[in-house]
Amino acid sequence: MVEGPDHQGPPVGVVEYRTDLFDRSTVESLCARCTRLLHTAAATPDVPVHAIDLSGPEER
Repeated sequence: MVEGPDHQGPPVGVVEYRTDLFDRSTVESLCARCTRLLHTAAATPDVPVHAIDLSGPEER
């Protein structure tokens, strides 16, 4: 995460990955799942992490 004293808006993240192991679409999918996890956990803290659906609409 990158955040400074003048940062406005949501946190900004940087992902580094080995291109010989992962392609861009796979990493983007992993990041989208992590984002859904964080948003859902923050919005509904009473829901156990294992109960959070990480699938995107296109995966359902």
